[in-house]
Amino acid sequence: MTDTPPRLIDLSMPIEEHWRFRPTFQPKYTPRPQFTFHTTQIGISSHGFSHVDAPLHNDPEGISVDEIELEHFYGPASLVDVSDLGDNKPIGCEVLEPRSGHVRAGDILLIRSDQESRHPTTTKDYWTTSPWISLSGAQYLATLDLKAVAFDFPQDRSIRVEYDPDHVPAEDPDEDEACHVTLLPRGVLQFEYLQNFSAIIQPRFLFMGFPLRLKGVDGSPVRAVALEGEGLNDC
Repeated sequence: MTDTPPRLIDLSMPIEEHWRFRPTFQPKYTPRPQFTFHTTQIGISSHGFSHVDAPLHNDPEGISVDEIELEHFYGPASLVDVSDLGDNKPIGCEVLEPRSGHVRAGDILLIRSDQESRHPTTTKDYWTTSPWISLSGAQYLATLDLKAVAFDFPQDRSIRVEYDPDHVPAEDPDEDEACHVTLLPRGVLQFEYLQNFSAIIQPRFLFMGFPLRLKGVDGSPVRAVALEGEGLNDC
């Protein structure tokens, strides 16, 4: 046992002005001299910035984010690095399988592309040049018995549609929605639009990304964090 606290690594996008997500920040009350507090009304999409998808996101019969057991948002994690692929590359089974030998059943798996280091998240290039998970890649991930998968890039090609005039849909629609149609129906949660995976040093660590308790809602913003330290490198 060690008294050294774990190293906390923030994996979340800042919630700020953004051309795509368009959050709103409005003071609800005008501060008066006798008060020392300030209140802001915030408007944000359940799928804006760093967030988690609930099964309800693409299944009308699926459960909402408040119905998911808390243990699904926290636990042992591993990372697969595909940052060498670069822009506009599919990430298929042939890419993931040779790099996943350390992944264990029940893990929360982080897939690292370093997309935000090449194209900041505030630019359209971030969305239109991203690598993506192909259908074979998503099907391979589904065999790993994962608790969740977290991405630091827009993982499905369909995410780029409204921003990329050159986008040509795949003949098989599932190819463009590979993770959404393959992972969520199997109960594998998706943490989307995370960042800073390059700061993770250990091959294994703890991950947490707790959502707001939004009743009946299909997803929620999260503050995603990796924890590294003694005793956490083989969790």
